[in-house]
Formats: sequence, C-alpha cells, structure tokens
Amino acid sequence: MARDHRGKLARVAVAAAGLSVGLGPLAIMSAVTVSSAGAATVAGATAAGATAAGATGAAATASACVAPGYRHCLRYSFTGGDQFFTVPGRVTAIRVLEWGAGGGGASSATGQYSAGAGGYTVGDVAVQPGQELTVTVGQGGFASGTGYNTYGYGGGGLGGNGRLIGAGGGGLSALWNGAYGVQPLLIAGGGGGASPGSPHGTDGDYTAVVGGGAGGGLTGGSDGTQYSGSGGTQLYGGTAGSPPSPCLNSGIGGTAPGDGQQYQGGPGGGADPSPRGLGTVSEGGGGGGGGYWGGGGGRCQVSINDMPNGAGGGGSAYLRGAGVYQAWTVPGTDAVAAGLNTGAPPAPEALNNPLYLPGLSWGGGQSGAAAGGNGQVVIEWDKRQPVKPTPSPTPTATVTPAPVPTSPAPVPPGPLPVTGFPFAQAGIAGLALLALGAGMSWVSRRQRRQS
Repeated sequence: MARDHRGKLARVAVAAAGLSVGLGPLAIMSAVTVSSAGAATVAGATAAGATAAGATGAAATASACVAPGYRHCLRYSFTGGDQFFTVPGRVTAIRVLEWGAGGGGASSATGQYSAGAGGYTVGDVAVQPGQELTVTVGQGGFASGTGYNTYGYGGGGLGGNGRLIGAGGGGLSALWNGAYGVQPLLIAGGGGGASPGSPHGTDGDYTAVVGGGAGGGLTGGSDGTQYSGSGGTQLYGGTAGSPPSPCLNSGIGGTAPGDGQQYQGGPGGGADPSPRGLGTVSEGGGGGGGGYWGGGGGRCQVSINDMPNGAGGGGSAYLRGAGVYQAWTVPGTDAVAAGLNTGAPPAPEALNNPLYLPGLSWGGGQSGAAAGGNGQVVIEWDKRQPVKPTPSPTPTATVTPAPVPTSPAPVPPGPLPVTGFPFAQAGIAGLALLALGAGMSWVSRRQRRQS
C-alpha cells in the first residue's frame, strides 16, 4: 500500500476513534434511559420487585397508583382469587391500606334496613426483601335472591334459603405472611348481609329493628337484636341469631343460622321455599361478614306470627401480625345507622383517602338493594423524605456607616524659602561661570592657531 494511502487511513482511524470516545458516553446514557423507562412501565411498580400473579389472574390485577408520601404504590382490586406481593430488594417496611367488603343488600316495599359496610384497616409492616405475601381482596356480599348457596371470596357468609333469600355477608380484605389463612398480618372485616323484609318496628307479635352489622373494628357490628348475628371479636366468632334452629314449621328446606368462624362468616338461617299454612312468608336470614373472626348469621322467618328474621353480624379486624406497627382500624357504618332504603357507606377515613374508589365497601351497594361493594388493598413503600423548607434570611436593622474622615489632598511644595545660604542660586551661578570659562578657552585656542 502506498505511503500516502496509509497515512490517509491512519488519519481516518484516528478521527473515528476520537468520534467513538466523544459519542460513547452519549450512547451509554441513551441506553440506560431506555432501559429505565421500560422497566418503569412494566405492570407499574411490579418492575421494582412486586408481583401480583397467581392461579387466578395475571400481574395486571395489581395496578400502579400514586400514593401521597411514597415513591411506589400497588392497588389490588377484587379478582375472586389470591393475589401476591414479593417484597422488592432493599425494602424493609411497607404501608398497607385495606377496605373490607360490604354485605349484600335487600329491598322491601314496606321499608328495609339493608346491610353493613366493610371496615377499614391501616398499618405498617416490617418486611424482608424477597418475602412472599398473599393479598386477599374481599368480595361484596350477594344481594338478596342471588348466590345463597355460594360463599363469597374472603369468607362472606351464605344468605339463608327461602321464598325470599337472605343476602350474603361481605368478605374480609387481608395481607398474609405466606398462604391465605395461615399467618395474618392485617385484616379489615366484611359487613353483615341483609335479611329481606326484615322488621323495622312491629312484626306480628314481635318488635325489632333489624339490619346488617358493620365490618371492622376489633369487634364487628350488630343491630343488637337477638334475631340477628352478633359481630366477631378478637377471640371467637359472632353468635347466630336466636333461636339457632330451623324456622318453625319450615319443612325440609329449613336450616339453622350458624355462628361465625375464624376468617368465615356464619350462614343465615333458611326456610323451606314453599312452606305450608296460612300467613307464611319464608324469608331467609342474612349471612355474617368475614373477618379475623366472622360475624354470626341471622335467623329466618316462616310465619308472620313467628319470630322475625335477622341480619348478619360484621366480621372483626386484626392488627397484631408479626412485624406490624402503627396499625389502626375503624368500622364501617351499620345498616340501622345508615337509614331505611339506602346503602351504608364506609367510615369517613376510608371514603376520604385519595386512593378510595367509588362504591368500594358499601353495604347493600349505594342503593341499599344491590350487592355489597367489593374491598380493596393498597401497598405502598419507599417513603419520601420530607423536603425541608429553605430558611428565610433573618432580617437585620439597616445601619448607616459613620462617615470616614478624609485627609485634604496633598499640596505640591512651593519654592524653597530663601533663608541662610542661597544654595539654589549659587548652583546656577556656578554653572554659568563654567560655561563662560569654557567659551573663553575656546576663543583663546582659536586665536593661537591663526597667529
């Protein structure tokens, strides 16, 4: 290869190397930006280590949310099955917010108190990176007339059978260390279901005001009558409506109401759908709400002269799981407190949280006659550090500096005073004498040359 061609190629190579060095960092920065952006868009915060997948659903069941004060947030909605959360790396604490499900509602032409709302539980949990947690989001209780033979997800109790079927209890919402029902960390209780046509005054020979008890609180709610189930506690389930036996003269379809069990609401009492005799009504009792301990089921009614039918009690909350701290819970609204022919709302703390979605946790839905509102679970982590405000400068008094005295401008010195011997004048005279002497010497030399 000719020397000049080799030189040209060498110069091209040097230029290319310089271009690579200059653009290399820019390429690396671009690649990192794309990678980070891509990770942030994969199932929201799931890319940070959280997962929400199981036998029943995909990761999309947990959606990213914006939590005040936290950098990461996942919202779990009702899916009908277990969901999961894997603690991300370097995370040692999470905040958990739970809305229990509301009980199922009922309606009546003569007026009806409906179902209880779900409870609300909040707490911080100490965790370890990689720890596997199970998330339960309770199912709203079945409305009167539907699903009497199907338990709601999260332990909602069955509504009792009858010509008018009792409504089901709402399911609990919970976070578990490991599998469902093994090591609870935090639980929000579900509301008790309504009993169709239940009394709100005199009913035959009996007087009662009946409505579903609220879920949540360390003890679930109840209407306080003997006919409805009581609320679950921290030690045992709510008791069934009294008497806990099949409705009088019910026939082969009659069943007794049941006590609440741990994590499960009791079933409402059932009446034969086609009882014989005059004055028969055949109304099933409401199911108890799920909770740490479930609420008891309400009794049924067959005859207008029989004891009234009852509603379900609410399930209790739980705050004492391993590693849980700064936890608290509030119950939802009891049906009787909500009023006739209307739904029971969750507690104000639950409604006013910015992560609340309309309809969640309502007893009887917002109309009072619909299925209960489903629950919700939100997990937040990586707490933001509060920004310290920039301190304002301390105002200081304005001080006018004292004037600095100035010296007068220097005055150039004048001629030396003529005192004593006149040195300056003598010097000038001496120079004149020297000049005169030199001139006379020159004239003398010239005259000698001419002679």
